[in-house]
Amino acid sequence: SNSRALTRYTFHPGQPVSRAVISPNGRHIAFLSGGSERSLWVQDLEQEEPHEVPSGAGAYAPFWSPDSRQIGFYSTRRQALLRATVEGGAPLEICKMPQVFSAAWRPDGKTVVFSSGSSYSRSALYQVPVEGGAPELLLEIKDASLVDLVFLPLPPGRNALVARKLETDESEKLILYDFEAGAPVPLPLEEFAQHGPGFSRVAPDQPVLACTAGPNEGIELRGLLQRRKRVLQGHSTQVQALEFSPDGEYLATGDLEGVLRLWSVREATRRVARAQDDDRMGPPRPV
Repeated sequence: SNSRALTRYTFHPGQPVSRAVISPNGRHIAFLSGGSERSLWVQDLEQEEPHEVPSGAGAYAPFWSPDSRQIGFYSTRRQALLRATVEGGAPLEICKMPQVFSAAWRPDGKTVVFSSGSSYSRSALYQVPVEGGAPELLLEIKDASLVDLVFLPLPPGRNALVARKLETDESEKLILYDFEAGAPVPLPLEEFAQHGPGFSRVAPDQPVLACTAGPNEGIELRGLLQRRKRVLQGHSTQVQALEFSPDGEYLATGDLEGVLRLWSVREATRRVARAQDDDRMGPPRPV
């Protein structure tokens, strides 16, 4: 089997970092840094210093284009979705919108899908051409907000989007929107254990969800299109961070003691497909 060396890379923005997203090709990191009004920065992993995106002050919800050549984000200053190239230059406006919770590029690179609303108790899903135009309403949601939009791998010509649905009663579900059907479709997995804000992720290019199972109870790795799950054991304290690699092949987890573990999602995905509910997997193998 093919193996790749893992590279440790460290940089110090000098300000608190609230959000970081890796480009699909793994060559850039976009991150938000600063206090009450955060700025958007892009770090080329072959360069020593990051560069600040022009007009990126007040940025929120950064997301990458499929070809890794552009970074999209919401500007709270301009109240608009913007896109900028990794090389630099002034961002271009995609559309005006009073508020955006989350956004994602469609796999064809021609359309952006985003969630918005007047508050976290009411939200809607929209799509808009990357070149600009009026947003098209896809779906309205009451008593919940939609965040962490991720496209699932499907046969060519089909698109489906999965999002975390945060209810006003603080419970959490998943919703799957099928673009061909023009409506949400049932998921075998709708409710799942969730302890702590943001401790769940959907894998890029894999129909797999990772979420914390509770203090000292490991990480649940679940198949989104089937009723299967595994519990990854290897942390002795509560997991505080989850993140998939851009290709969805690895899952990095970190706990309260500062221990970081790297899991092979490809191996775990095969086990998810075969395992019975509540099967457990031991500590990860070295990668």
